[in-house]
Amino acid sequence: MKFPAVVPGVLSTLLMLTACSSRQDKAPYESRVAVPGISSASESRSVKSREQHDEINLSSNSVKIEQKQLQTLQQNSHASDSVKPQHTQQQQAETAKQAEQIKQSVMAKMEESSESRTFPPDAKLRWKWPVKGKVVQSYRPSDPGRRGILISGVEGEGVSATESGEVVYSDDGLTGYGQLIIIKHNKSYLSVYAHNHKRLVKTGEWVSRGAQIATMGRSSGKAVLHFEIRHNGEAENPMKYLGDR
Repeated sequence: MKFPAVVPGVLSTLLMLTACSSRQDKAPYESRVAVPGISSASESRSVKSREQHDEINLSSNSVKIEQKQLQTLQQNSHASDSVKPQHTQQQQAETAKQAEQIKQSVMAKMEESSESRTFPPDAKLRWKWPVKGKVVQSYRPSDPGRRGILISGVEGEGVSATESGEVVYSDDGLTGYGQLIIIKHNKSYLSVYAHNHKRLVKTGEWVSRGAQIATMGRSSGKAVLHFEIRHNGEAENPMKYLGDR
């Protein structure tokens, strides 16, 4: 027989009941015949035995109730766990939808700017570090969250345009990127600046290489800039382009 472990005193009470039962089997209530002078004592023992029996039943019922409550809590916990993945999937789907909308907007801006501006060829681009800090997270193409690099710094310090170009996006509509700026440098290259504290340029503006476009913000409690370079829409390792500081 397995005894529940949720109530520490139940096991000892059940053992007492077992001992009482074995003695009662040998001499149940001592005698069923009324004996003068003894009947009152026998009745007293009988009442005590019934009280112990009732007490054990109450204890057993308490254990069953606690077990039922525990099972209910476990079921609720499993139900909560099953909801979390669905919630995460919804967030990911919404983020992907937002990203696609922004991509379409940026592509439209790029087409418009191509008609009105003359951009330098790829060979003429000279990439400048946007901030002077240390690279604290490297580029990893297999990880959607690491399509660029994280550069540390001081909150509020200036963020510079890595090369001359037109601002094709300046807003905070993309979840996970905060205050975001995207600059088009020619028909092939874009640069991306995320987690800014304040954006200093607007969509459609032309910026020169090294011009301040934003101030550094924070991500996960640290002052960092998320920086990307994209070639024909695909993220590439910025370290391939950035020269000496």
